[in-house]
Amino acid sequence: MSYVEKIFQLRSRFATCRDGRKRPVIDTSNIVRSTFLLIATRLGSLNAWEFARTPTFVRNWIGKRVCSVDSIGRIMMTVEPDGLRQILFDVFYQLKRNKAFIAPTHGLVALVIDGHECHATYRQRCNACSVRVIKTAKGECEQFYHRYVGAQLVGRDMNFMIDIEPQAPGESEVGAALRLIERVMTRYGRSFDVVLADALYAKAPFWTAVRAHNKHLVVVLKEEARDLMGDARALFEQASPVAIDRGRAQCAVRDIDGFKTWPQVGEAVRVVQSIETKKWRRQLDKQNASETSEWIWVTSLPPNLASTETIVSLGHARWTIENEGFNTLVNQWNVDHVYRHNGQAILTFTLVALITINVFEIAYSPEVD
Repeated sequence: MSYVEKIFQLRSRFATCRDGRKRPVIDTSNIVRSTFLLIATRLGSLNAWEFARTPTFVRNWIGKRVCSVDSIGRIMMTVEPDGLRQILFDVFYQLKRNKAFIAPTHGLVALVIDGHECHATYRQRCNACSVRVIKTAKGECEQFYHRYVGAQLVGRDMNFMIDIEPQAPGESEVGAALRLIERVMTRYGRSFDVVLADALYAKAPFWTAVRAHNKHLVVVLKEEARDLMGDARALFEQASPVAIDRGRAQCAVRDIDGFKTWPQVGEAVRVVQSIETKKWRRQLDKQNASETSEWIWVTSLPPNLASTETIVSLGHARWTIENEGFNTLVNQWNVDHVYRHNGQAILTFTLVALITINVFEIAYSPEVD
């Protein structure tokens, strides 16, 4: 904690947070600092805070008054998320100033966009809940859930979750991602070169929104009915593959540029196919085994900016938001726990969690002095 405070001055940064109360008795900074410690100590619930808020260190770090769990839950419903997002940016900016966030070896820093379901229940519903009908043994019933779209910057030895955007009821994931992209471009536009996304985002509105900011994309291509996919497969059959060694996987890659059969994006695109074979030795019977998979990506990156090997590397880097983003948040930091079932509270608790996790990951990184 002393190291984190020395590098990032979080106590003073939390003092800039505001909420929607007209006559606050408890400072907003008190609430946000309490939430930070709640997540940093991985207590996992607000009720556990009742037994952890008495040590002298906690009282000294939080400030004049250690608030109750009811106050934390109630006030976090009104905390302004933009203040927390600004602190996330300040932490990342400090990281860049310390030259601790370094581009991968191919030189392109990627922004990964993906959706995540953080909560689902049959019992409670708030104004921000989405609804779906689930078939069960007892018949059909309504399930209430929350989703958000997350954004992560991918560096050489460090990844950084920079923001999330809640998905409104009845809204598509891409719709929430478009709002997220616009906000991320404003704050982090100079910090990355290319946007990575799965096949759900292979849509013209998302593509054109990113390209309007002069950023490139690498997106998974899966729609077999699309003209672009048909043309790509026809040309792949005539092209000779290039062998690329990716450690456990041996890749046969075909790379063709200049496709104009996706007219909605308003530009020619490049399609890369990778047939990957992984080999391993089974532990049970000691026999050799293998598995073959196919990956196809569509990208706006021209060959002079990104080689075939770079596109394959970027295509697989999309998984970092799952493996080192959402999975870490959920399994190690209890972020999917609903501290207060309210859309605004879920958002603000998660943003404080991103601040907490990022600064602790940085503190234990060998790249940071």
